[in-house]
Amino acid sequence: MIRCVRAELNKAFKNRMFLISFGIGLLICGVDVIQNALTVRSLTETMLSLDDISKSAEGFSLFVEWIAVNGSTFGNMVFYFVWPILAVLPFGWSYAEERKSGLFDQIVSRVGRKTYFVSKYTAVFVSGGAAVALPVLADLLVNALICPYCVPDVVTSITPITNGYFLSRLFFTSPWAFALLWCCMEFLWGGVVACICFVAGTRLRHQVMVLLIPFVTLVLLDAVCSLLMGVGTGNIELSPMRLIQAAPFSSNPRWLLFSYLGFFFAVTFIGGYRKVVKHELT
Repeated sequence: MIRCVRAELNKAFKNRMFLISFGIGLLICGVDVIQNALTVRSLTETMLSLDDISKSAEGFSLFVEWIAVNGSTFGNMVFYFVWPILAVLPFGWSYAEERKSGLFDQIVSRVGRKTYFVSKYTAVFVSGGAAVALPVLADLLVNALICPYCVPDVVTSITPITNGYFLSRLFFTSPWAFALLWCCMEFLWGGVVACICFVAGTRLRHQVMVLLIPFVTLVLLDAVCSLLMGVGTGNIELSPMRLIQAAPFSSNPRWLLFSYLGFFFAVTFIGGYRKVVKHELT
């Protein structure tokens, strides 16, 4: 089992599609960094003219301007629209491709369906999570070289994260821990969304259709959630397209985040297991 998992991970990270996805993510985050750099440059002179520089810096500190929080840069808007595609590009297509080419039958005849499924699911999950989380982490680290470092103040800071948001207390006490933990959340989102491709591949054989299924699914969910929020559901963000951000439009309580993640994991893992290991004909 371990050897098969290692082999699948090797295929997932050493293929052109992972590099393309990672490169696109870095490019989008680079746009965010450039916009933040221009903002810092334009405001530096104003900041120096104020009496309390540390307080004036809080409005565009690293932890406010980082791509997962700022919610306003062009890079932020693009990244959090295309992230489902970035998640599926590295390896989400692999199962459907192996079924179509006949390689699936050759592999399962040697290692068995269960080993194949667990190995493939792990590789799809990890590669999808990495394709989303690594650019966000890179954005954080590069912005740390540009944006002022100051711990946001719960009273005076201008920030979209307030009481009711996931890890909000940590944001105002240990913002670095908050940011790194949120990168882990991005990894989980990317992983579970990438595995939607796995389930789609049990029915579809065309790679493009398989890759588009997660994006279309989340866009439709976003539309439905927008309608629900419009008729009144309280001050809670419902759309998974926005819940991946640390600061969505409305609060993102812990129970909601992990309910979504648990639901997607259960559907993709159990659904994939039943189709691939128990019922699917070869």
